[in-house]
Amino acid sequence: MAADGGIALAPRDPRVDARATLYRFTGRQMAGKHLPELHLVTFDHTSSEVYSLLLGTPVGTLPLPHRGPATVRRRGGAGPRTVAFLGHQRGEKGFHFVPAIARQLLAERSDVRLLIHNALPAGMPEPQLALRAMAADDARIVLDERPAGPAIWQDLLDRADLIVCPYLVDRFRAGYSALASEAIAAGIPLVVPEHTTLSRLLQDFAGGGARFAEQRAESVVAAISRVLDDFNTHADLAAVAATHWAGTMGPDRMVAAMLMRIGASTMAQRASVRLAA
Repeated sequence: MAADGGIALAPRDPRVDARATLYRFTGRQMAGKHLPELHLVTFDHTSSEVYSLLLGTPVGTLPLPHRGPATVRRRGGAGPRTVAFLGHQRGEKGFHFVPAIARQLLAERSDVRLLIHNALPAGMPEPQLALRAMAADDARIVLDERPAGPAIWQDLLDRADLIVCPYLVDRFRAGYSALASEAIAAGIPLVVPEHTTLSRLLQDFAGGGARFAEQRAESVVAAISRVLDDFNTHADLAAVAATHWAGTMGPDRMVAAMLMRIGASTMAQRASVRLAA
């Protein structure tokens, strides 16, 4: 974070990752040109701000196209809570922390079970092997290694009472998370890293969940426990957030926002032609 609370950016070495250099070069080629049919957009305000800075040209933000379930199931009820880690797991998603998180959480609490999904188990073999060993010894851990098509993915979301994203802050300061968006749309409480697009999304929708401040298993477990200790409150907040999502996001609103941008641009172009005439 910058001293003023904003985001401090540090481009990677272009010999390793040249995208920032490419964006700046592209922005300079676009500068001063009349490009009325080109509309640059992302689905996240912070991402748009970063791309605007890199390109030197405005980048807009569209509503996310994801539509939540027709009926939102309020999380809770009797029995242990299912704490879920879902998706294609990678280092930037903090998957190497998950064995330690699982070990500590199960040692401290008797009211949880873990659903750990990894669509590419060979991608991070060490933590995956550790989790396989743990799952073999503890029935409270369910390990799912299937690639997730629509039906499997929906089943995973349906089984989750709390979704945990132990993601790395530096990677997700301006990086969009589809999982966080889907969790809010489905009314599922979240545990996410502070100072990221995930935490800002959670704040924007006033959803149920907690943020962790340190990139350590202990910090993530503490955030999980804060949610579990007052779970009914967080489940209620998550259900309200899902209603807010349904009223502001979705493919219809994304298309409407796109057409509005195109329409405004076309009207401005026609007005410019009339003035020139």
